[in-house]
Amino acid sequence: GSRKRFDYGDEEVDAVRNPTLLFQQINSGDWEGALSVLKEYPREASVWVSRQQSNNGDRDFAWKYLPLHLVCLQKRPPLHLVEALIQAYPLAASLATPHDG
Repeated sequence: GSRKRFDYGDEEVDAVRNPTLLFQQINSGDWEGALSVLKEYPREASVWVSRQQSNNGDRDFAWKYLPLHLVCLQKRPPLHLVEALIQAYPLAASLATPHDG
């Protein structure tokens, strides 16, 4: 089936307001669904997903991750998904998360 394509522009989306399809699959633990999205939209491997919080009126990141980071935070993620994410966006393996390095 055809999925709606988003224009991410600055390569960052909000986890609540406009998450990527890849993030949604990873977040729900649907590894095969994540692979399917990755095959159809490999660019999503390079899109940062963030969640903001307010601190005394200032907006700050609660967290900010690439899909590779999110998968690696999961308990026992499948190696083939980790490899596919690295293949789609190799730079992800060398980028630290801004909030916790």
